[in-house]
Amino acid sequence: MESIKVIKILYAVILVLCFILSGYSTYLFMTGFHNSDLGMNLLILSASYGQNVYDTNSKGEQWDGTQLYSYGQSQLRQSIVLLGLVSLIFGFALKGVVTDGKK
Repeated sequence: MESIKVIKILYAVILVLCFILSGYSTYLFMTGFHNSDLGMNLLILSASYGQNVYDTNSKGEQWDGTQLYSYGQSQLRQSIVLLGLVSLIFGFALKGVVTDGKK
């Protein structure tokens, strides 16, 4: 009987972690979309004016349009994969909470 309570607590912890990870996945998606859009705009500006245009982050690193676009696309892919994994884990944890860990 005591083990069922422990299992339910573990499933509840997993559910909370799933909510946190889904929030992080959403943040990654928004950041990736922003970086992809900004990278595309930098490429358009560079082509229009014939000069290299760079974006500088808070650490002083400079990114050109191609680098920023590629980085944004990788962030988008990571967020989609993470959200898919979180959804699977969430489903298994929810099933465990509802069925008390029984098969």
